[in-house]
Amino acid sequence: MRYTKLIWKNMSICSRSDDKTLIFNKTELTKPQFDVKKYLKWCAVGCQKSFAESCNAFQVNWIKSVRDSQDTNDDIIYDVICYHVKDIPENIYVIYDDTCYLYFIENPVYIEILAWGNDDLYEYPNAKKQSSNILTMNHLCGSSINRGVNLYKLDMTSPSLYDYRNFDYYHLSSWAMGIKQYLEETPIGTVVLGQTCDEPYTNLFTVEAFLKSVNLDVAQLQFRGKWLQYSRMQWLGESLCSNSTKKMLALTKIGVSIEMIEKMRLVKKCAFQCQKFIDSCFAFQINLLDSASVVDEFDFVCYHFSDIPDSIFTNLQDNCSLYISGKPIYMSVSSWGMNDADRDSYDSNKIEVLGGGKYEPPHGSRGVFIFKLNTLSHTLYDFDYFGYYNVNNSAEATRFRDVLTNIPSGTIIVGRTGDEPYNGIAPIMSYLRTVNLDVSSLLFRGKWIFLWQQGGYEKSLSFISNVNVTMKKLFVVCNVGSDRLDWTGIRMQTIN
Repeated sequence: MRYTKLIWKNMSICSRSDDKTLIFNKTELTKPQFDVKKYLKWCAVGCQKSFAESCNAFQVNWIKSVRDSQDTNDDIIYDVICYHVKDIPENIYVIYDDTCYLYFIENPVYIEILAWGNDDLYEYPNAKKQSSNILTMNHLCGSSINRGVNLYKLDMTSPSLYDYRNFDYYHLSSWAMGIKQYLEETPIGTVVLGQTCDEPYTNLFTVEAFLKSVNLDVAQLQFRGKWLQYSRMQWLGESLCSNSTKKMLALTKIGVSIEMIEKMRLVKKCAFQCQKFIDSCFAFQINLLDSASVVDEFDFVCYHFSDIPDSIFTNLQDNCSLYISGKPIYMSVSSWGMNDADRDSYDSNKIEVLGGGKYEPPHGSRGVFIFKLNTLSHTLYDFDYFGYYNVNNSAEATRFRDVLTNIPSGTIIVGRTGDEPYNGIAPIMSYLRTVNLDVSSLLFRGKWIFLWQQGGYEKSLSFISNVNVTMKKLFVVCNVGSDRLDWTGIRMQTIN
């Protein structure tokens, strides 16, 4: 049985799906022992042997687990993990550090779809709108050109697109009904691809209910939008909100019924106001207050943010909701000291990325532990450990400084400590202060948690505790820039 490696534009594709099964895990493999082809073959054989006909896909991950103070290139130790997936994996992402391969039983079709709104100036190669048009999915997309919704059918055997239709209902709402008719007449099993040009919002209300019934919910589409969804910020099911003083009032409604709220109409209006009046509507928040004038109704307040909000907190009363563009990373980081009464609790020694896995140090127990954060895949990688407690290991503190100094610009480090991080750190305290990691208040057997970006020192989030209980911090990380690969757009905040 042959498998195809999933690749997007010469870059590996992997999955962080929770619906995969462990086949084997090989640990502590030195570089001479590490043969990529061998372990890929073993994973394929193990998948077919253990799961027979359900082995539609398998994935191999490997991480550099530790580098001790006397390491050489040959001493780098790897962990290799092989997973079985019974269906096409979900949560697929492009990986840039080549530490994961995903293989599928068939040759898949890869499709890139672009959508464009008339206010998207950055999409034009020239400053003047009328001088350019965007070529997307083999048709022109520009101001009033193929405006509205454009649909194709996909021929999986070729593979190719066919039966192109444009639905421009900007001037007449009844023309939007053509979308409904097109989809209803499409044979069962046909794959339809769609994208929007110029302005798809006006008059779409005529088919909004139908689109939702076929799982195409456009409730949050705004004027000159691109069917772009905002994600409601939550931590383990609890709503997140912000008390930031930087929020801007956009809309208020007095005496709002619960039906209006439950149908998301006011959320849609808040999002519309945000995109209409703010050049970079990155987030918006709605607050609900018991109405002072009408019984059993609410006063509705809408706020906008042009950047990631600060002062984020978990709201147990569920009277506000915060929506953010894109998919932020939510992360929990714990630190413990030897004198902590709860140091043996199950979550005192780990980092958890929601949807991205749980990470415990594979080596060492005392000192500083760091991972690098992949903001595209929402995973941690390249673990390192610095045990500088003993006098003989004082070079470890220097190595810690050297590692931070030499990592590439934009790299995000997630750091935490265990047992005792104070003794031996003195030689590098002055350096840490220069990169906004001040540990001058750290005491013997204290705790330290930090989130730090090379070159973006002003964003550093660093916390120290000398109280004899374990410390836990919650973080949210996202990119507010238009280019996800531009590290200067990365923002980091705590959740209180």
